[in-house]
Amino acid sequence: MRRAAASLVGLLLIGLMSPAVGATRCIRSCRERVLACRSATCEGLHASARRRCVADCKGRNGCPVGIRTLAYAVTRCRLDRTGLVGEQEVQIVRRSCDPVTVARYATPGPGPDLPEPLGLCRLFGNRRAGFGAVLAGVVHRLGVTPDGSGVVFEITNQFQLVAHIPLEPEEEGFFFVRSDGTGLRRLGPPSRDPTYRLSGTGSLPDVEFEFYIPFSPSGRTLAYTDLGPGPSGEEAVQVFTLDVVTGERKQVTHLPRPPATATVPPRVTGGLAFVDEHTIRFGTAWGPDGELDVFSVRTDRRGFARPVRVGQRPPSGAGFSPVFAVTNPSDVIFSVPVPGAPANPSELYPDSPIREVFRLNGRTNVLQLTNFRRTDTRPEALSADGQRAFLIASADPFATNPFDNCQVFSIDLLGGGLRQLTRFDEGVHSRNGCPFLPPPGCGIHQLTQDPVTHRVIFNSSCDPFGANPNGYQVFVMRPDGSDLRQVTHTAGFTTGGNGTIMVEHPGPTAYSPPQRN
Repeated sequence: MRRAAASLVGLLLIGLMSPAVGATRCIRSCRERVLACRSATCEGLHASARRRCVADCKGRNGCPVGIRTLAYAVTRCRLDRTGLVGEQEVQIVRRSCDPVTVARYATPGPGPDLPEPLGLCRLFGNRRAGFGAVLAGVVHRLGVTPDGSGVVFEITNQFQLVAHIPLEPEEEGFFFVRSDGTGLRRLGPPSRDPTYRLSGTGSLPDVEFEFYIPFSPSGRTLAYTDLGPGPSGEEAVQVFTLDVVTGERKQVTHLPRPPATATVPPRVTGGLAFVDEHTIRFGTAWGPDGELDVFSVRTDRRGFARPVRVGQRPPSGAGFSPVFAVTNPSDVIFSVPVPGAPANPSELYPDSPIREVFRLNGRTNVLQLTNFRRTDTRPEALSADGQRAFLIASADPFATNPFDNCQVFSIDLLGGGLRQLTRFDEGVHSRNGCPFLPPPGCGIHQLTQDPVTHRVIFNSSCDPFGANPNGYQVFVMRPDGSDLRQVTHTAGFTTGGNGTIMVEHPGPTAYSPPQRN
């Protein structure tokens, strides 16, 4: 149920699925890129200047140390006088090998775009947020098994905002592929519950996304939301599981549809995570007053627990952002609005409240972890050992973020040991903090820590190496913020002659989360 962005409009894609590309040997062109960078920029430098230059070459072009399996869709669009064309490719990065393409979708020809100022390709480029491709693309849900051996992605044309992709029934659904690019097979039909929710009014609606597929610790079972019968047979959003081996699909909840009079968040049920092999934790807001609760449910439907209530949805419409930890099943990290005037009032959303991060341990123990007094403070993940929380904010608690740019922080679960892990500096004051909006400023989201390598992986529109001036990329770093490296190298937002617009962003993306039995 994480709200990933404040405003975004998607990309038109019309295409057909091509056969998966076969397994290829591991090619590491990153090594050649680093050597070329060092030869071009570091020759003649000595001592500390040379060390800084070499470190910058490794950060910009180096092999992504600590990556096990990363999956993402590369989404492209081009708009010129003939119309809009685009394509999506599902790609997988294993270790430090070059990406392998396992599926491809492309437009059959130019088509119309929406008129300005809602031109889809331009807005997709301006927002610098690849996850927005689910608004009009065909790649929706995406997940990586905990051991990194497989990837599942969902293809559907049900929720495109501006065009219908003529896919055959067998071309839609959930698909499994091994991380080396082999063994592509269909698991079952797609969900009828969209991965995004639009709400609000005006020219910049709120958009909330949930496209990540969680897996059980063994990787045998995945979970997702879909429409299914409630207690009285009414259709409502439910939690489903899908067996990766057999393709068996099972509905494990029977939640009622919210009453028409209830005030509920745009996403009624979401935030799914496996606590163990047979227990799923999720958030829902189906009560008559729109209350936000945390449930757990057994995947065999025996043991549907009364929820722990973590917060009431405020009248402003802001929801809560849960991070469900499977390393420590008793902990939930979430953000909720708190009273007061924010230190960074939003120009576009002046009613945005202060949000702080809290920890819920057990059923009743709630501890406030942050006191930044800002509108963009959000939890991202618990550390792989369950001892610290990673979060993002445009705060400046150490006088090291004078431009109020979005940064990654970590804090222990008692509210101490706050650390600023990134030093992103756009050179001018950020107008909007962490939301993915046009510059100045940049955003961060979808952070996780690898439980094996302990590296921290996240997506960002920031440009620490001068190699992402108008883009959105995946980055990896050590848990203390050192050895930052750019993993993806898409072109971002560029323009050509005669008003041609070209955009290339990775998104949606997925990385296997920390999991323990």
